[in-house]
Amino acid sequence: MVEPDSKLRWNTLDKNGKQVAQGIYLIQPEVGGKKLAQKICVIKWNVKIIDLSV
Repeated sequence: MVEPDSKLRWNTLDKNGKQVAQGIYLIQPEVGGKKLAQKICVIKWNVKIIDLSV
């Protein structure tokens, strides 16, 4: 049995080891012989740190 607060971590790589594109994905992890369908959203962004000091 899976605990209610269990967490699943996905490295956002596909079955070929390539990074997936951003978007909404349906995942079906199998836990204890049961498939649990979940939607997840992959969002990517670039963060640039700029120095605004004078």
